[in-house]
Amino acid sequence: MPSNRFFDADLKVQQLRVLVQLHQLGKVQKVADVLHVSQPAISKQLREIEIVTGVKLFERIGNRIEFTAVGHHLARRAAQILQDLRSLETEVAALSQGLAGELIVGMVTTAVQVLVPEVLLRFRQLAPNASVKLMEGTAGELFRSLEKGQVDLVVCRVTDKRTLKPGLSNVLLTDPLVVCCSKQHPLALSTKLDWSDMAKQDWIAPVSGSPAFDAFIRLLENHGLSPSIAVQTISITAIIPLLEASTLIGLLPLSMAKRLALEQRIAILPLDTDNLLGQISAHWKSGDTNPLTGLMTDCLKEFNQRR
Repeated sequence: MPSNRFFDADLKVQQLRVLVQLHQLGKVQKVADVLHVSQPAISKQLREIEIVTGVKLFERIGNRIEFTAVGHHLARRAAQILQDLRSLETEVAALSQGLAGELIVGMVTTAVQVLVPEVLLRFRQLAPNASVKLMEGTAGELFRSLEKGQVDLVVCRVTDKRTLKPGLSNVLLTDPLVVCCSKQHPLALSTKLDWSDMAKQDWIAPVSGSPAFDAFIRLLENHGLSPSIAVQTISITAIIPLLEASTLIGLLPLSMAKRLALEQRIAILPLDTDNLLGQISAHWKSGDTNPLTGLMTDCLKEFNQRR
């Protein structure tokens, strides 16, 4: 393939988006639904991509699309190119505006542990003259603060899909809560457990009245359990030492639990939590005029793309 073929062929950004979405979803109809276009329009763009590259990129197997080795490589590179373009857009906007001032971000504790400090360091690179104030609380408290104008942005775990409002929210990543215990707990070495095995366990639970508590109770009730709650807290800094030093059972974000398990500090119990509070999302208020809000949401999206 001549080294200048892609430059001469004018491969389009939208074609790269189609390629990346197809690589993730596997079906043309799903890509069409996500991009809000017709299935024939997607099929046409796929044909154009193969014509542009002059290489076979796909195989049709039933109603699915299977990528060739070249197709897999091109899709992965396309995802990197799109991420670079997003980052460039954010950087140009930040540099051109010379952003300064203060951004107040409300975050649930389990989201703070996943997103900080990487996102804040990136934000500081783009807006070195701006400051960020972090406020922690339950999702209900934070949304009330958002409505009152006391915070500019809320980052929380989705407990009700109705909170995801087009143009005013964005799902950032998936990181479900999982059931954990100490390495010395009698269940720690179990490779197979049933929820009935949790019937006599004492729990560390979210604070009652919070959306996280309601989701926790629903999960256990769906498995026929009425939990014995020993401690209620939303503080990760309290939950981790409690798990390590006792026979209590508790919930931690999967990403954090994996790290602590590798450090031999806790054990993750083999129980399906049905993606409990798995989606972390960002929310802002209609009519927000703080330019730092948009910059922070871009940094959050960029973080998700790199995961």
